[in-house]
Amino acid sequence: MNRKIDLICTDTDVIERSMQFIDDSLSKFGISKKQAMKIQLAAEEIISLFIQNADAETVLHVQIQKFFSDASVSIEAEGAEVNAFEDMLWEDDSLDTMTEDNAQAAISQAILRSFGNDLKLTYRNGKNLCRIVVGQTEPSMLFMTIGMFAVGLLFGFLMKSIFPSVLSDGLSLYLLNPVKTM
Repeated sequence: MNRKIDLICTDTDVIERSMQFIDDSLSKFGISKKQAMKIQLAAEEIISLFIQNADAETVLHVQIQKFFSDASVSIEAEGAEVNAFEDMLWEDDSLDTMTEDNAQAAISQAILRSFGNDLKLTYRNGKNLCRIVVGQTEPSMLFMTIGMFAVGLLFGFLMKSIFPSVLSDGLSLYLLNPVKTM
């Protein structure tokens, strides 16, 4: 499943509309409210950074994709490079002694860094790209495991009953034994 919206960065309600789109899409894809709120928090920070660095009349692309039980939010906009993971702003100062803008940037950095490998930020061909991965839900992981177990049993039955023993022995020796010993 795939949903996409394009918004003009100079619109006054671009953040509201994009957040509403992300919320609607994630709930439609069956993502839990807790995960959806976490993703929206990061997306809002990224969108505001992209808007700050965007050129006039730049289009902001927000896309939500779901493949089986994995979902991701992709955000893209042209403009100057956004470096959300630059050196932490509060290394030398405490939040009390910072200017309001620096304190806000430090909090934004802390939020984005908390996502770790689930948030990828790149800059290519004059475009800022961000991909936020929504993790699998536990019931879907269980169903995938049971499904793969069933496929393995079916494949084993087919190898034993339908295919010649030379083919089965060869696959077992050259494909399955090396995998088992890894």
